[in-house]
Amino acid sequence: MLTREEWSVALAPLWKEYYMTDDDSDINDAEMLPALLGFKDMLSESRKPDGFLAHYNLSDADVVMVPCKQLFSLFGDDAYDCFVVGYDHYLRSLGLALCMLRHEEELDASEYDIHPRPRLEMNAEKINVRVVGLEPETSIGDLKAHVVDHFVSVTGTVTRVNAIKPLVVQCEFLCEKCEGVTQRYFPDGKYDPPAACGTCRSKSTLIPNRSAAKTVDFQKIKIQEVDNGDAAAGRIPRMVEVELTEDLVDSCVPGSIVTICGAVKAVNSEVHSGRFGKQAQASSLYVLYIVANSVVTLNQAEASPTEDTNEFSDQDLDAICKIAHDDHVFDRLVHSFCPGIYRNELVKAGLLLALFGGAQKKEDNAVFTRSDSHVLLVGDPGLGKSQMLRAVSMITPRGVYVGGNTATTTGLTVTMVKDSSGDYALEAGALVLADQGVCCIDEFDKMACDYQALLEAMEQQSISIAKAGIVCNLNARTSVIAAANPSGGHYNRSRSVSENLKMKAALLSRFDLIFVLLDRPDASRDHMLSEHVMHNHLANKHKRQRRDDPPNTA
Repeated sequence: MLTREEWSVALAPLWKEYYMTDDDSDINDAEMLPALLGFKDMLSESRKPDGFLAHYNLSDADVVMVPCKQLFSLFGDDAYDCFVVGYDHYLRSLGLALCMLRHEEELDASEYDIHPRPRLEMNAEKINVRVVGLEPETSIGDLKAHVVDHFVSVTGTVTRVNAIKPLVVQCEFLCEKCEGVTQRYFPDGKYDPPAACGTCRSKSTLIPNRSAAKTVDFQKIKIQEVDNGDAAAGRIPRMVEVELTEDLVDSCVPGSIVTICGAVKAVNSEVHSGRFGKQAQASSLYVLYIVANSVVTLNQAEASPTEDTNEFSDQDLDAICKIAHDDHVFDRLVHSFCPGIYRNELVKAGLLLALFGGAQKKEDNAVFTRSDSHVLLVGDPGLGKSQMLRAVSMITPRGVYVGGNTATTTGLTVTMVKDSSGDYALEAGALVLADQGVCCIDEFDKMACDYQALLEAMEQQSISIAKAGIVCNLNARTSVIAAANPSGGHYNRSRSVSENLKMKAALLSRFDLIFVLLDRPDASRDHMLSEHVMHNHLANKHKRQRRDDPPNTA
């Protein structure tokens, strides 16, 4: 065990790395070092077999994922309120405490070596603490002025990913007068050269030594709030920019659903637009953005052993067991799907099979075979095609619903946009956003865009782009479920499907299931259909009345 004086000497180099300052006198503060030692002792408890640090080899780890539930259980009841506001101090201190714990373990491991590790020479590798599982989550629409400089957790869909750039976090400046070297740290990524030489205090020109500058990877992404049906009427989905650094860059692609934990920051809107100078600084309007601390994609969250995202009641579990032992499970699923639409069992069965998907074949030197089915609903108006598409997009965990009459080619595939710095970035369209999900396209016959853009996405399940110096492929592993009306208003049975839709055979061949819905005159069927509609409306009315009526306490 090291003494407090020895820890003060050993921590000095890492102190500058974590707190980005040349002044390491704060480490000798009456409260700082005891707090670090306390953090180290608490983290050592998590090295036990059931702790979150049990599977980490700290000697090789540069990133440590820390679940919030277990972290707050170590700190006490008021840990959440303290962490949300004082996150910066906690994260830096936790990183230093992990380095101290690593140094102790390395000293113990080399105690009996011929050349033991020096007590005061710590491993200079920095450990980044990534906090995950912060609850409750904050909606992107709720990111307003009151959460600035607070640590939050948000979930959204990645719509734009910018290029990776180097960000200077430390630079040396050479004085022309005394040739002294002044080191400068840039904590927020803002270039702020020293006003005077640190040696002779001269205000002469200081030349940056760019070859000795320390840089980290930097990337900007934009996320959009997930459509869960709870948004207020008439409100467009909110978006927010997120800054990623170091190991977080390239952690997601357009279309990924991510949960991001990070700090909410504010920047001058003029500076954010790329303008500088006194006139730009005079603006009092600011833009909010998030500096990410951790990024967890949807697939990573499902595979995480520490997070249990599905919670079922006893009643749910009993119902699941009964359905699992039912001899006619598929029939039950078909009748449970979109019950507001009368009959059409065959169409519903096809839509359910498209939702389930198939098994993707991964054979060497074999032709690629997609596992997702594409379904097209064609027929007379008023037969519930749009309602079934809505039901599909609401059932699937990752569904996108678009109208063909308002969709464009870039809106369905990929858009190239230019940011404030002049660089181009990719912005995902509907098919990319629905990757590993379902994309529902209504009014497919009224699409104003070129159908050729869908051919590659539907068969190869990828979208290739070569524009503005960017050549890449984006995944579009989605099932396309479309609904279309005949060109003449009603389906002409004497013509083929292609002639009724005036659609090219190349696109029509991409659909695996094509259902033709006809409105045939049938008095008995129309009577049963009207009875079904009235029954649904009356049942909904009785449910509302039972919910609104006060309980009988007599």
